[in-house]
Amino acid sequence: PTTPTLTMSVVQVVDASGNIKDTPTWFPEDESLGSESLTVFAMLGPQGSGKSTLLNAVFGTAFHTAPKGSLGVATSKGIAAAKAAENDLALVLDVEGADARERGKAGKAFQDQCAGFVAQLADVILVNLWYHDVGRLGTAPLDLLEVVFKEALADEDGGKTLVRFVVRDAEDDADKNAVVQAVLADAATVWDAACAAAAGKPAVDMHKKFNLDVVLLPHFKYSRPQFDAQCAELGAELLENSGAPGALVKSEYSKGLPVESIGAFAKLGWDSKYKEGATAGAGAAANAQAMAEARELPATEQGGSAAAIVAADQIFSETLFASTGEVDTLMKTVESGEKVDDLGNKSNEILTNAIARFSAETAEYSNEPVVARKKRELEEIVDGRLHTVFLKQLQLIRESAIQRFKTSTASDEMPSDFAFFT
Repeated sequence: PTTPTLTMSVVQVVDASGNIKDTPTWFPEDESLGSESLTVFAMLGPQGSGKSTLLNAVFGTAFHTAPKGSLGVATSKGIAAAKAAENDLALVLDVEGADARERGKAGKAFQDQCAGFVAQLADVILVNLWYHDVGRLGTAPLDLLEVVFKEALADEDGGKTLVRFVVRDAEDDADKNAVVQAVLADAATVWDAACAAAAGKPAVDMHKKFNLDVVLLPHFKYSRPQFDAQCAELGAELLENSGAPGALVKSEYSKGLPVESIGAFAKLGWDSKYKEGATAGAGAAANAQAMAEARELPATEQGGSAAAIVAADQIFSETLFASTGEVDTLMKTVESGEKVDDLGNKSNEILTNAIARFSAETAEYSNEPVVARKKRELEEIVDGRLHTVFLKQLQLIRESAIQRFKTSTASDEMPSDFAFFT
């Protein structure tokens, strides 16, 4: 595909007020891509550190960049999304910078929410770090990294994520090995702090959750040709097919998010944790209370649908959460190299149970349009994730069959030209 225009290429996913885009997909072309899995890249770092500029240079995106002299003003507000140039399956998230003067101290909570949110979606997190901040704890990038680490610790069943530190404006004579070791040491310190904050949970090895990597970039202004060249190399590394030997981005990082329902997954994740300032542990109670209150509203106040909307959203979230856990169990089996026996029947059972549960718990609102819409949305999302498991199992079976065939035909008695056919 060709690189889209600016107006089409950048989508505001979460706006400055914390409202998330409410559509199953984010881009027009996504509807035709079906259940293909996205590779999601996210950029975190301080305000005004050139995050958008870097993403544009690495991925060929068109995120808005700060004009000269815009000190303390957030150019990227909330979370914006774009596709990498000529790669519709590479989703790039530009996240509002931390420590912006414009938001003040109160802005940190929102920026932490954004960081925790993209940690749920991203296969690869890029951390934008100034060279002069290397070795300094308490900087904005490391504060955001701690949020990412805490999110991973809270999700005990979550897979691995690649965190690549991009050290900006490195001196020409910088000792690369010393910089790398300092950054990794700081990351380990942040991880220990995140583990210590997770009271009552056993210690976890950081490398079970993350692979860490460091790259140094020259000065954007004074070494522009070198900067551009290295960004191009970085982009080629990140976008290389995960199945290629030595690929930087491996399939084990994939969150398995299907293109056709990325919007629905994202909204579920955002609303379940951050909508209207909901705090961890209070979300379920707050939602239940909201449902109860909505049911008690008179028809004139609820317009005949307020209770249905609250109920449909709540039951949708609960049902999708439960079915996602079941699908993830199948996915982990396949990703471990084992075939799931009777996958078809198991998939059908998960989908049927999800739809049945949603229908039963929304029965009193069955005539409401929002219930029918949420039901269709639920079916599409669960079916899409199950289809992803099916495709991965199909690939596993194919690779296994080819390997068995080659092994069984490996013989000195075979004619010399037999390799041509294998």
